[in-house]
Amino acid sequence: MDIAIIAERVKKRCRENNVSIKEVLEKAYASKSFIYDVGTRGRRPSAEVMNNLAAVLNCSVDYLLGVSDIKKPSEKNPEGKESYSEKVNRLISLAKKLDDTHLDALLVLAGESNPPQDK
Repeated sequence: MDIAIIAERVKKRCRENNVSIKEVLEKAYASKSFIYDVGTRGRRPSAEVMNNLAAVLNCSVDYLLGVSDIKKPSEKNPEGKESYSEKVNRLISLAKKLDDTHLDALLVLAGESNPPQDK
């Protein structure tokens, strides 16, 4: 994935919304150097910053990532399929409802944690 597209799409949405990049970055709690870090240095932004930017710019995370040309989350995917960001948001909502034991089990299934060792 070309990370630089994120910076280009943020700048484009700022122009379309007639708002300054500085103002958007402040509202999204992103660093002042975000455009340079992502566009030039290739630094990957966090999911939290991407979600914040999408909310401030009234577009989907998929659009900012260059995965989709559908700008607004309310626009329908031509295939009628759930977008990547919709899936992620649904998973986050479900994960927030889990207790620690079930959340630990989910992390093990995702390969992000080791299973507990029997004593």
